[in-house]
Amino acid sequence: DLEQNDLSGIRDDDAPERLERWVADHQSSLQGLTLLAAQLIERREFAKAKPPLQKLIELYPEQTGHDCPYELLSEIHHELKEPDDERKVLQQYADRTDSAVPFLLRLIELQSTAGDWEAVRKTSQKLLAINPLLPQTQKARASAAEKLHDPADAIAALKALLVMDPDDPAELHFRLATLLHEAGDASAKSHVLQALEVAPRYRDAQKLLLKIVRQKPKAALEPLDSSGTK
Repeated sequence: DLEQNDLSGIRDDDAPERLERWVADHQSSLQGLTLLAAQLIERREFAKAKPPLQKLIELYPEQTGHDCPYELLSEIHHELKEPDDERKVLQQYADRTDSAVPFLLRLIELQSTAGDWEAVRKTSQKLLAINPLLPQTQKARASAAEKLHDPADAIAALKALLVMDPDDPAELHFRLATLLHEAGDASAKSHVLQALEVAPRYRDAQKLLLKIVRQKPKAALEPLDSSGTK
């Protein structure tokens, strides 16, 4: 059971050792654990701050929002260069929050680095529901869809990115052209030309354009007249 009792006279400016002793005797006190974690973080004793934050999550897993234990603990793991632990905490947080956009974006970074593309897809879908206009989310969505061989979703994500004034339009047009060409979509040529307009010496785009013009659509080779005959 959670202890809601006060801190029995403990003050913010008391010696930290006194608060640590008090919390040791009141291990289910939300107030005591929160104050202890805050003091340890303020003194940059990050390793010592982990146990009270972990205990807070254990006691009250639904506590979310600004500076909640999930956020503070993930930032500590980041500071201590513990990406696996950071990712684990952020995943727990993502399962319980419908906001916290910066932390969900950080989770996508860690999932991408780990090559967990199913997880990237899931987190990007959550972010899309919060705000579909975030370029980082559409980038993650496109990368996950490409890795998971889902061209339809990758095409949708890349098209969304192109209307967001991207920093790398040539690459996006090239990726989109590649997917469209593989799907037999004639608009692939338009996108590869747009890639070359931005970056005329883009060798892969040049090669793709040659491939497209050499592989004429079958319908163009033998067009049907209005009666349906060749």
